[in-house]
Amino acid sequence: MGPGLAYSRLLRLRTGPESGQPSLRLECDLCESWELTDGMDYEFKLRPGVQWQNLPPVSGRPLVADDLVYSYNRLRTPGWPNAQLFSAIEGFEALDPATLRVNMASPEADVLMALADGHSKVVAREVVEQYGDLKEAPVVGTGPWLWQERVEGTPMILTRNPAYFEQSVPFLDQLEIYVIKRTGLEQSGHQERLAAFLAGQVDVILAPPPQWRELQKSGAEFDSFLSRQSGTGVLLSMNVQSPALSNRDVRRAIFKAMDPWDYVDTVWSGQGYASVGVPVLAEDWLLDRAEMRTRHFADPSEARRLLASWSGGKPVDIQLTVRTENFGEVYSQLEERIAGDLKAVGFNPIIRRLHPARFNEIVYEENKDYQVAVGVMPPTSTINSFLLALLHSHGRWNISAHQDSKLDSMIERQAVELDPVRRRDQVMDIQRYVLDQAYLFSAITGVSTWAVWGPPSASVSPKGR
Repeated sequence: MGPGLAYSRLLRLRTGPESGQPSLRLECDLCESWELTDGMDYEFKLRPGVQWQNLPPVSGRPLVADDLVYSYNRLRTPGWPNAQLFSAIEGFEALDPATLRVNMASPEADVLMALADGHSKVVAREVVEQYGDLKEAPVVGTGPWLWQERVEGTPMILTRNPAYFEQSVPFLDQLEIYVIKRTGLEQSGHQERLAAFLAGQVDVILAPPPQWRELQKSGAEFDSFLSRQSGTGVLLSMNVQSPALSNRDVRRAIFKAMDPWDYVDTVWSGQGYASVGVPVLAEDWLLDRAEMRTRHFADPSEARRLLASWSGGKPVDIQLTVRTENFGEVYSQLEERIAGDLKAVGFNPIIRRLHPARFNEIVYEENKDYQVAVGVMPPTSTINSFLLALLHSHGRWNISAHQDSKLDSMIERQAVELDPVRRRDQVMDIQRYVLDQAYLFSAITGVSTWAVWGPPSASVSPKGR
């Protein structure tokens, strides 16, 4: 929400009511089409008539394939924070002004997602060469918005680009983005943003669960839009190296003790859903609620039986390591609900609350010092970034600390599967296997709820939905 809105990418995530959510489906932004060659490289045909914004030093010249080669090679600069986005790509080549070839170094099922990533913006060579970098340079892109220079303490202002290549977009003449910071003891700024919305100072806000409840109680007539996301939310994971949790039945008893759909409805105001947590290409890549709930959750009687058969009927101490958050009572409420459900089936939950930095150290680092962890999951935007980093035994995090060669093999196979139907089946099988082994799941998978003033439209849901 800033200068980045002035730029374009080669590909983008498809949006609109027909796309469904969650979704990682792609469509062309600067390209017109793409194809996979016999040599397993990608060739993109660029849209005709795309022009840089009519601002110096670029002054509205046509976009060419060399612009993309320059931008991507710049992004790949060794040591830059996002250089690894293109780790599976050998290089970029402009075959002619309207054709870009992406030469692959190795098969990678998510490589197109890297080209649609928010960091993969196409920038003008003239701007970088004249100013050295983009920090103090004018904002010149090919996107739908023209960035207006901002004075500290004023809103960010973007105006409609009249020369944008999609003539129907954007739908507004001007966009103003206000930075509303927290004051006093309020840690997130959500309360201040809610007050600004109710006072009519802003037209749109993001409304997390506590603010959503306040909005509903306010009596204000507003519209809302709910966006389902995967790869975000609250993750519950098991450390299988812990003596008690090395037993699958004990891990399964923990799952069976909980009803995450009840947590979503009662604690999170319906803003979320339960899943394994992996980002998915489309909604039909997720396991449905009936399968997950029936086989793995919401069965306290079975939880008691599984636990009693292992412990001989004695209470079992279990340490619940919780990442504390500086905002929102919903996290503490979720912690209490999980602890209460575990206690009801024969566990003796001992809660250990840790600052986010300390939580990350003991959950995500190599020497894991926890039994059951509950906290915000690390950000992942693709299927492979989740599966290879969080769930593979040699992954960056491997938060369950397993050495499961079968799961590793399943993850590696889908990582290079280019057929979307076969890959969907493989990803769904991985989700089933992870739940069968009771390694981890996302108790609250992310949903963003936006409150909107203004007349209803096709893309806006009625109040209360």
